[in-house]
Amino acid sequence: MQGDNNLSFFMQQNIALLKKIGSSKDVNILVQWDEPFKHTTWRYKIGYNRLLDNASLAQDMGTNPEAELIDAARWAFTKYPAKKQALIFWNHGSGILDEERDWNSYRGILYDFSSGKCLTNASLLRGLQVIQQEVLIGKKFDLIGMDACLMAMLEIGYQIKEFTDLFVASENIEHAPGWHYSAIFKQLIKSPRTYNAVPFAHLIVRSFYEFHHPHNNIYTQSIMDLTTISNLKENVAQLAAISLSSKQKDLYDCIVQARKCCTEFDKGHFIDLYDFYHLLLKELTKKKHIPIELQKTLKSTLENGLRLIKKTIIGYTKGNAYKNSQGLSIYFPRTKKLHPSYHETLFAKETLWAIFIDHFKTT
Repeated sequence: MQGDNNLSFFMQQNIALLKKIGSSKDVNILVQWDEPFKHTTWRYKIGYNRLLDNASLAQDMGTNPEAELIDAARWAFTKYPAKKQALIFWNHGSGILDEERDWNSYRGILYDFSSGKCLTNASLLRGLQVIQQEVLIGKKFDLIGMDACLMAMLEIGYQIKEFTDLFVASENIEHAPGWHYSAIFKQLIKSPRTYNAVPFAHLIVRSFYEFHHPHNNIYTQSIMDLTTISNLKENVAQLAAISLSSKQKDLYDCIVQARKCCTEFDKGHFIDLYDFYHLLLKELTKKKHIPIELQKTLKSTLENGLRLIKKTIIGYTKGNAYKNSQGLSIYFPRTKKLHPSYHETLFAKETLWAIFIDHFKTT
């Protein structure tokens, strides 16, 4: 939990909710956190109505987020070994793009306003690699969650696929209170053997809906099955390759129009992948001058992609403002210039998607 920023009040609220539940003989709730003006890395096991100080460090958290993530995992998963292990990141989030400047333009997760640093997607990947090799000894986490904005992206799922089979995150921004921790851990403590990874993920999403639905209509929360993410990545790569090899103006117009009309997040940086595929299929049926074989290939690719998205998103909740979204976003900005960090992602390196979105940009 990185609370050295404008979310510190809500971090304290979440800690208070966790204390009302506390750990049990079957469930350890372990927290590493940072807060403003206190140059300490706090480490606690959450007890009932109390915090059990457990190896807090007399040094400021947020100066080296990658190393701190690795060290936190060594503390938590070595001192408290368990049959099931979940790793949850709590803070701001900005999707797949990386940037460290002033906090208004940060790209990554775990923003620390005092140090001016965050955990970038590249450092997240490196940190998880070390944790898997040296702490988990080759195993995967049972679940990785990000209680943060904009992280339910195809590119992020693909980036962390080697470290977990289940990923819980939000396509859209999250309201500051975030996950409903008291409901989540109350059920987990009550019936720990009921909640292996998949039911636990559904519990997170269901409680998120119950917490946010009465108050706003822009909430989203997804469960991604990362065992299917490589197939979906190949499908998107195929769409990009087919589209780029074609010189058809009608196809260009179809893609641009679908992009203009589809569900957006983060001021137009990200789009819902299912909605884009669905709209592109509809646009293709309107054009008479696209060769039949090309049209058949594209339709087959898009229909297969829609099926794969439904296989990947195994749980989803959303407010009425996002009725056409299906839980998985992808980078496709309206702006002319691509963010330079995108080219460094695994997804961009292994597909032609960066070239695709540059070619079919709408402005």
